[in-house]
Amino acid sequence: MDTPVFTVHGKYTEEEYVRFYRFMALRPKRVKWTYGIVFGICFIWLLCTIFGTLFLEMSWLYILLPVVLAAWNVWILTGNLKRRAVKSYRSGKLSVDLEFDLSFFEDHFDAVDPYDHSSIPFDKLHGIHETPTNFYLMTALALGIILRKEDLPEGAAEYLRGVKEKYSL
Repeated sequence: MDTPVFTVHGKYTEEEYVRFYRFMALRPKRVKWTYGIVFGICFIWLLCTIFGTLFLEMSWLYILLPVVLAAWNVWILTGNLKRRAVKSYRSGKLSVDLEFDLSFFEDHFDAVDPYDHSSIPFDKLHGIHETPTNFYLMTALALGIILRKEDLPEGAAEYLRGVKEKYSL
């Protein structure tokens, strides 16, 4: 049997899950599309309101409506993320404070927790994302394994960056 390059013991905590949830919700591609749609609708509304105010003698108060709508949408998209993340975390009864062990090999990693044992080849990952505090090993588009950098042994971060580059993740 192969010897692992390194092993990591981790734990899914509410704080780390909230960070992951926020990262997934605020990915640049998603944010760009969402804000573009929201502000596009608000811009059309604003043009219609200005036209109506100038030519149909509507109240100038209607101009404020798209501004309020845009602010409300921004809050919906970003402001209540923590509440939704906490609710999502607490709804997963098996994963609350779940402890796991990961063993990294040359071409795959093994994930072991009290309920499951999986061997995941690196070429089957959807991506590896790095933040200032974590690595996220994405097993699906919106599902991943959270690795805190402070739990990683010496050289593990460089190894994960190399895997990301090698497999174009």
